[in-house]
Amino acid sequence: MDYKKAGVDIGAGEEFVRMIKPQVRKTFTPGVITDIGAFGGFFQPDFLQYKKPVLVSSIDGVGTKLKIAIELGIYDTVGSCLVNHCTNDILVCGAKPLFFLDYYACGKLSPANAAAVVTGMVNACRENGCALIGGETAEMPGLYHEKDFDLAGSIVGVVDHEKIINGSSIKPDDVLIGLPSSGLHTNGYSLARKVFEGRMHQTFSGLDGSVGEELLKVHRSYLSLIEPFFGSADIRGLSHITGGGLMGNTMRIIPEGLKLDVDWNAWPEPVIFDIIRREGQVPEEDMRRTFNLGIGLVMIVEKNAVNRVLALGHQERIAGEQRHIEAGVAEDTLQRPQVGIVAAADHAEFVFHLHHEQRSAACHLEVGHLLADGGEVTAAPREVGRVVGADLHVGMFRRPPRQPAILDLRATVGTGPQNHPQAVLLAELQHSAHVGQAT
Repeated sequence: MDYKKAGVDIGAGEEFVRMIKPQVRKTFTPGVITDIGAFGGFFQPDFLQYKKPVLVSSIDGVGTKLKIAIELGIYDTVGSCLVNHCTNDILVCGAKPLFFLDYYACGKLSPANAAAVVTGMVNACRENGCALIGGETAEMPGLYHEKDFDLAGSIVGVVDHEKIINGSSIKPDDVLIGLPSSGLHTNGYSLARKVFEGRMHQTFSGLDGSVGEELLKVHRSYLSLIEPFFGSADIRGLSHITGGGLMGNTMRIIPEGLKLDVDWNAWPEPVIFDIIRREGQVPEEDMRRTFNLGIGLVMIVEKNAVNRVLALGHQERIAGEQRHIEAGVAEDTLQRPQVGIVAAADHAEFVFHLHHEQRSAACHLEVGHLLADGGEVTAAPREVGRVVGADLHVGMFRRPPRQPAILDLRATVGTGPQNHPQAVLLAELQHSAHVGQAT
């Protein structure tokens, strides 16, 4: 009897570390002063730009979304979900991430599968400017089934004390602005898995692939959109919509004596939620308490600042994407065009910011449907785009003045279709609710 025969393969662990080292190093920021493999991860922060720096930490997992990854054999998205979930948890406090650590436990270590999970983490860490400075891998036969694994991560970020966002300044009549989610994110999977048990490869109308593939979509990071507002007096509070839904999470930051008045029809849900509701006969109250229902993060804004926040969010988003392209984009996103929106009084022009490899590619846009104020506006089934410098401009679509609108976009740039569900006018920001006095 030896350790390998007992179920722990040290050689597999060494192979796994060898596979991930080059990737992990790509996340290193100037604060990282040790390589992978040390007993601890060393990070030397630069706090010169902070008057009174406060460290903010969070730890989380991705729940039973892992079971779907195992069933479908798709492992990279859950790694990205883990990092983005933790990033969102500290950014709603006003903090910018510094570094991340992960914990990977399994019944039998597959270096290739584990490396795919880390690839997802690396992609998200690079997107969020966060260094992956260490982790732990544990092979535990008898505790986990052979194919099972668990995943957790912790993040540390920093915020200036005077810029902490905690909801304490929220007042009656403040407005909630909802930012669209990419799907279930990382919550509600025990219910979703039960609804689709044995049917993860099934397809439904309105989905781009199988229901399992839909459920494995990456938990969206909101850092690039929210960071420009750090320190702004216009932002009274931020809420990351996870388990507990919009109401449960947002009430965590609402001062005593206030309540939320939410118009649940103010935004169109991604189709996956209605499929879950219908296929599982799930009561509406349970849907609202379990899922984000299409809103992944809520900004609470002083009512007179709403237009200013919407305009700034749009400007910063476009500028941020352009800077991102100039600085270079991670290899895995080279075929993923970034969408921006230019809105006018009665029309909207959608602008795709192209990476260098795509600027000479043939481009077109397929339009699903344009929604405005709950009604559907007929749009051309296809518009041919024009490339202007680094941008692809596509179509001018009519919409009712002053109404938020959502367009289901499917763009083909070069190699194949890239989906951009719920591209919302004015930088994907929508009015969804307001804060009222409790009765």
